[in-house]
Amino acid sequence: MVTLDLAKGVYAKFIDWDEQMFDRETCTPAHSANTAISEDLGQVEYVLSDRTGTLTENIMIFRRCCMSDTLYGENNGDALKVACQMLIHEC
Repeated sequence: MVTLDLAKGVYAKFIDWDEQMFDRETCTPAHSANTAISEDLGQVEYVLSDRTGTLTENIMIFRRCCMSDTLYGENNGDALKVACQMLIHEC
């Protein structure tokens, strides 16, 4: 049991040290917060793609919202920014 926990800990450190596991958008390297991360990485059940077969990004854009019968935002995804600015100016 101790050997398995030690191996998981070493593998978690290898994830931390891997320079190719790096998010360029946030300039964040990979970090394993616990030793169970290696077991979770191998459990992918579904891969989502669009009609062309390319993988989709996990980016959700907040396009519009309606508060008190007032519609905020357009199709460009600025609804949250516009709504926050309107609320700040009302205070």
